[in-house]
This record gives sequence, C-alpha cells and structure tokens, in this order.
Amino acid sequence: MARKLVKKIKKTGQLYARPIAVKEKIDCALVGGFTEAIRRARIRDQTSSDFIVSECLVHLIREAKRTGKDRESETLLQLLLGRD
Repeated sequence: MARKLVKKIKKTGQLYARPIAVKEKIDCALVGGFTEAIRRARIRDQTSSDFIVSECLVHLIREAKRTGKDRESETLLQLLLGRD
C-alpha cells in the first residue's frame, strides 16, 4: 500500500493529494514486488497497462531505499533517469 503523503504545499498549507489513479498504480506495483516493478519500469509504451508513471517510480525508489533494497532502488532510479 502506498505511504500517505505528509508534506504541505508551500503557500496554501494544504496537503498534497496524490491522484487516485497514481495511488492505485503504486499499490499494484508494490503487490508484485520489486522484481515485477523493475520489469514494468522498463516499459516505455505509455499506452501499455503495465506502464508505470514517473510519480510511481519515485515512490518505488523511496520505498526500496526505506526497506534496504539498494540494488533495486538504484535500478529503478536509472530507469527513471533514462526516460525522455
């Protein structure tokens, strides 16, 4: 399950709300584990149902770091940075 966001928008003080579609994609990517997330992160076709949007990749990178999965976080980061 995607971690809740806790940072506030600077000027308004309102909490940033992650779009439901992004939250669902994060949850889906986490269910398959990091091996599956890496496979899906390699997909470049944005029309593919397995494509992971950049915001999801950032979340997965942070989650991998939090859980001590440094190799997986590095792989996901390289895939994110390699996008156009």
